[in-house]
Amino acid sequence: MVDSTGRGVIDVRTSAGVSAAQAFEAWEGAVSAAYVPMSVSPVHLGDFHGRVDAAQFGDLTLSRVRASAQVARRTRRLVALSDEPMLFAVIQCGGAPGWLEQGERVPGPHPGEMYLLDTGRPYTVCVDDCWDRIVAQVPLEPILERTGLRPNEIRTGVPLPGTGAVGVVGRFFRDLIDLRSEDSAGMELLAAHGMDLLAAAVRLAASEPRCGRFAEVLDLTDYRSRCAGTTTE
Repeated sequence: MVDSTGRGVIDVRTSAGVSAAQAFEAWEGAVSAAYVPMSVSPVHLGDFHGRVDAAQFGDLTLSRVRASAQVARRTRRLVALSDEPMLFAVIQCGGAPGWLEQGERVPGPHPGEMYLLDTGRPYTVCVDDCWDRIVAQVPLEPILERTGLRPNEIRTGVPLPGTGAVGVVGRFFRDLIDLRSEDSAGMELLAAHGMDLLAAAVRLAASEPRCGRFAEVLDLTDYRSRCAGTTTE
């Protein structure tokens, strides 16, 4: 996704010469190459536009994704095509919240909230209207080393509050990507701390007190993780 400068752009849209089916096929190929292999399908018929603006800093890739409605699925078959599991931290900037599933289907995220995804396990993300999200992408192994957690102890597939200490980390990545066109040198300097901050958010989320709707979501996820054979095929 990124070039020799560590920057990259994906821009796919329907036009007079590009049908919705052609646009989705191009988008699916582009995001599968940029992130991990996934299947992407439309929620409804109509024009499509998807754009990714990305910057890479060592093991951390930070991108802003703005696109039309879609469903992205990572199945067991697609998981098997990847060598190294990644951890995605996805921050909702605006647009439709939709729903996500990595163990249990839950609504969200809402603006300011963040969720984590382990690409070594199946997941589905659905958004039924235009959306705007930031993705911080890192190899999973360094996060496990920094946190001392096992993969099944990471709170994946649930929206995390945009407030408190975890919210500070989400705002860091949201503000950081805004520097892409304003202060690339400053962005690179701050991004050097991105892996440690993401590890801190993962550790905080794992020990976060359960309250409100987050308590219900986390309890459902824990229940599913204890039941063999319940993940998405």
